This record gives sequence, C-alpha cells and structure tokens, in this order.
Amino acid sequence: MTCNVKIQLLHPDAMPVKAHKGDACFDVIAVGMEVTDDYIEYSLGFKTEMPEGWQGLFYPRSSISKYGLALCNSVGVIDAGYRGEWKARFRKTAKEVDVPVRGMVDFPVYKKELSIDHSNIYPKFERIGQIQFQRVPTVTFEQVETLEQSERGAGGFGSTNLLNHV
Repeated sequence: MTCNVKIQLLHPDAMPVKAHKGDACFDVIAVGMEVTDDYIEYSLGFKTEMPEGWQGLFYPRSSISKYGLALCNSVGVIDAGYRGEWKARFRKTAKEVDVPVRGMVDFPVYKKELSIDHSNIYPKFERIGQIQFQRVPTVTFEQVETLEQSERGAGGFGSTNLLNHV
C-alpha cells in the first residue's frame, strides 16, 4: 500500500528520512525552537498534503528519556486537511527540590518547589521524533440500549493485572 504525501520543505534539511530500510517511521529533526517556562515547541520545517483518508502521527523518540521531556499530547495526530507547518510541543518533566524559606527563624526551613532545567533539551538540528502515516478507517456508530457481555467485561485502569484465584 502506497501513500503519496506531498511535502513542502521550509528548511533544506527538514526532509523526513528512514534510518533503516523497513523502519516503520521517518525520523524528523528540529529546525527551530521556542522555549517558554511551560513548554518547548520545535518547528519541524515542513508542511504536507496527504490524500483524503490518511493521517500523520508524530511520536517522540526513545532518546526522550535522556532529556526528561514528555510530548504534550502523547501522540501528535495530523489530519489530511492540515496545511500548516508540522510542530511538536514537549513539556519538561519537573523534579521536586528543597528551597530555603527566608523568614524570621533561626533554623533552616525548606519548602518543596518544582524545578525545571531548560538547559537539557533537544538542540536544533537533532532528530526529535518519528512520523508515521496511516489510513483512517471509515467508522459509523450504531446507538443501542445495551451491549453484549464479553469475557473482558468493564474493568479498566489495570484491572487485567489482577490475578483471579479460584
């Protein structure tokens, strides 16, 4: 199955590439970035035009663990009709640190604050993520009053980790 994606490069180095033949995703680099107190937004340097019925997905790379970053929307979904520049926004994970409290006391008092180190982030022109293209299925909903029972049932949030002892 082939998907012909038209790509407009906004930077000459921004073409997504596969590191190895057969890889599921294309690596993308950051060609620009905006760092704020709340997030780091990376510009990927390209726009796309996908055929109707397709979507693009942006995933963080496994190296994200070295930087203490988290993709703000978990997986970025790019609809076929989107024509803007692809971007990725990451949140810096915070560490709790003790901060001295100044006051009228003769002994040290500390309070807990969250500390974010913005120096340890992906630099420009480093591979920051992976993109993948997938078909979007046509889905219709059928409203019903009740659902059939299943072996899985309605348990959620880790309920399948519980062992049933008979």
